[in-house]
Amino acid sequence: MSWDFHVNAPESVHALMFLFGDCGTPTSLRNINGYNDHTYKFTKKDGSFHYVKIHIRADGGVKNLTNEEAIKLAGAINYIFEIAQAAFSPDIMVSGIEPSAEPTLQGRMFAYLGAAR
Repeated sequence: MSWDFHVNAPESVHALMFLFGDCGTPTSLRNINGYNDHTYKFTKKDGSFHYVKIHIRADGGVKNLTNEEAIKLAGAINYIFEIAQAAFSPDIMVSGIEPSAEPTLQGRMFAYLGAAR
């Protein structure tokens, strides 16, 4: 079904080129250009208007991950195990930091411990 749209809307080829092209994986959102799919109508107080297409260019330029960096950041091989290990709990603290006796924190520590199991 998705391909039906692209077959019937040749103007979408540009987006497909970016999606399936070799543009790379950006290092962060600061290092990627942004292109808007839509055209907007900017109207002035006097009623005159302009159609505007928005393009955002990264000030620092486009920077992509290397293949090795992308593979390292790609995600877990054993997703369930990794997510179980990453379960958030407010009682996991670095050495030298301890929870206070504040009732909300104590309640969250108890609730999160049970929810993660």
